[in-house]
Amino acid sequence: MVSAPSASGDGMGGGMSGGSGGGGGGMGSQGAGAAMAPAPSSAGALAASPDFIERWRPPGAAVPLGQIADVSVVTGPPMIKDENGVLVGYVYADIDPTARDLGGWVEDAKTLVESRLVLPAGYRLEWTGQYEFLAEMEARLRYVLPLTLLLIVGLLFLATRGWMQTMLVLSTLPFAIAGSVWLLAAMEYNMSAAVWVGIIAVAGVAAQTGIVMIVYLDEAFERHLREGRIQAPEDIDAAIVEGASKRVRPLVMTVATTVLGLMPLLWEAGVGADVSARTAAPVVGGLWSCMVLTLLVLPAAYSIWRRRQLAADMPVVATAAP
Repeated sequence: MVSAPSASGDGMGGGMSGGSGGGGGGMGSQGAGAAMAPAPSSAGALAASPDFIERWRPPGAAVPLGQIADVSVVTGPPMIKDENGVLVGYVYADIDPTARDLGGWVEDAKTLVESRLVLPAGYRLEWTGQYEFLAEMEARLRYVLPLTLLLIVGLLFLATRGWMQTMLVLSTLPFAIAGSVWLLAAMEYNMSAAVWVGIIAVAGVAAQTGIVMIVYLDEAFERHLREGRIQAPEDIDAAIVEGASKRVRPLVMTVATTVLGLMPLLWEAGVGADVSARTAAPVVGGLWSCMVLTLLVLPAAYSIWRRRQLAADMPVVATAAP
């Protein structure tokens, strides 16, 4: 027989002993185990009930945010920046280099801001960006350019061994700069750091071209003078034409190779094209004007100088009237 399980300890023991005796006792043991299954916890039931969530809601009615504030989407600083331990805010300005030069725009903006803005105590205003680099470059050029010109004059004097020849070589610099300014105006380029680099480059090429022309003219003049072929001012012109004609082909080849190599930069459209075009434009325009004016004006100026020199050295012969 199978005894019914009781809630007391004896019944539990009897069930266990019955389980050892036969299969019926096993059934009784399983029934006892099912009767002792754990009940669900009170914490889980409390969390699942809606009353528990409502207990922690703040008292009062919900107020829409639009009734107590004006909500709008604006562009603010993406991050907090500081310089020298002081908070700083940047105001960016994009300037079209084809419409206005950077230095002139900043100078006008400074005048306008100073006339309309009064900074509170503890605030400061600085202009930075590309303008800062441009200002630093201009400050350096105030010292570098005069020193460079003095060095060039000294080297030219050592090469030509004459102050007049040195001045004639330096006269080719305005020829080149004039062509650079013409092309810059035609392409509507304003002054910038890249333009200054191109002007300095074309000035160096112009000085090189001028000194070679002067060397050819000096050689032709001295050779005619040694051979006794200079007896009148017209003979000076013949010597100068001979010397200048030998310089035509080297000058044209020098200008053509440089200009043809830089002209594609004027029509380049890509990353860095705005800088490269403004560097190449002064060189292209300056070399063409330098070539034409060096071949035409420089020999004429050299002829005028040699004519005056010859007139001062030749003795004045006075003839008596009959």
